Amino acid sequence: MSLIIADLDHFKAVNDDNGHLVGDDVLVCVAGDLVRSVRPFDVVARIGGEEFAVVLPHTGRQEASLVAERIRSLVALTARGDLPPVTMSCGVAVYPEDGDSLRLLAKRADDAMYAAKRSGRNTVRTWSCDVASVAART
Repeated sequence: MSLIIADLDHFKAVNDDNGHLVGDDVLVCVAGDLVRSVRPFDVVARIGGEEFAVVLPHTGRQEASLVAERIRSLVALTARGDLPPVTMSCGVAVYPEDGDSLRLLAKRADDAMYAAKRSGRNTVRTWSCDVASVAART
């Protein structure tokens, strides 16, 4: 199983510049992008604010990274009428290699997502020892 944690980049600016109703519309559209990017049996959930989790059963690191890239690309390239454009940073972790509990797996996917943010946003990172060493310093 793989877990993707995905977070909209600079979403506070969307709300500040356009209002929370527009921000809510953006979230609804992005949620639809995520659902369209995965298989029918995968699980997409909003976990808070502008952050989403995607659970990919029976999916290894390489395939999960491809799914995360598909999500990232679709979100970045989709025109949403009058809504402002947005991008998304994604982090990927794989059970049991990267974490043998849900809590640890979620932390490592989140660390990978923050590594994507630190590397310039609008990108995908997978959890690795390199991500772990950077996360420990921040």
